[in-house]
This record gives sequence, C-alpha cells and structure tokens, in this order.
Amino acid sequence: MLRVVAETIVVGYDGKSLAEQVLARAIELAAGGELIVVVDEFMPVDPNFAVVSYAPQEADIPLVGGDDTVPPVLEPIVDKAKAQLETAGVKARFAWGSGDPARLIVDTAKDAGATKIVIGKDHHSFLGRLFGEDVEAEVKREAGCEVVVVE
Repeated sequence: MLRVVAETIVVGYDGKSLAEQVLARAIELAAGGELIVVVDEFMPVDPNFAVVSYAPQEADIPLVGGDDTVPPVLEPIVDKAKAQLETAGVKARFAWGSGDPARLIVDTAKDAGATKIVIGKDHHSFLGRLFGEDVEAEVKREAGCEVVVVE
C-alpha cells in the first residue's frame, strides 16, 4: 500500500507585490499538509525590535514567536497574509522576525522539518548580490530541502 505523507511547507512572505503569488503557490503545494508562513521585514523600522525567537514545538498556537503577539511593525504584513489564507480556506502557522530573511526562512524550515520552501524570485542588483543580499541564492544553498522559486 502506498502511503502519502503530507508535506510541511515554509513560505517566505514580505507583503510585497510578488508575495501574494508566492503564498498562492505555497497553498497549492500544501494540499492538506502543514503551511508555515515566515513574515519578515528586511530592514527593521524600530531599532529596539530584534529577531523574535520562535518555538516550533508550540504547534498548537496560530502564531509561532514565543507568544501570540505580532510585533507592530509586522502586523500589516501578517494581516495581509491572513486575509489571503482565509480567502483560500487554509490555516497556517506564522513565524516572524526582522533582519536577514534568508536566515529566518532557512532556520524555520530546518526547525519544522520542512519538505519544501517557497520563495519569490530575488531581483537584486549586482551590488545587492555582492553585499550578500541575495535571499534566493542563500535559501537554495542552505535549505536542505526542495526550494520552489516563484517569478
């Protein structure tokens, strides 16, 4: 008997124009599996806000971040993702942070034992790639699982 194993998919979501397409693709791929939405704000707006550590073992809470309080700087992004998830009738957990989005996505995926990561195509300039701002390349290099890139 063939046993189908549900996937755990981590999706990077920053609220920008491509984010809705990226989340839509992750929703398609999840099909009954677990979906974890990693919300990030690449440049911190609040200098007192650091990367929030999250506790993946707390799988019963809708937001993963040590508590259920989303940092104010990320609330609009989380709300946008929640609206899209509700429209699709899909439930997801959230992880969030500020700073290096690639590190946050990869760490979340590894901690959750993800089978796939879904991210948007990075459109950084040559200088951006030169200074280590190429999220797509870093996620692909460090993921340890399949990475789906949406353009």
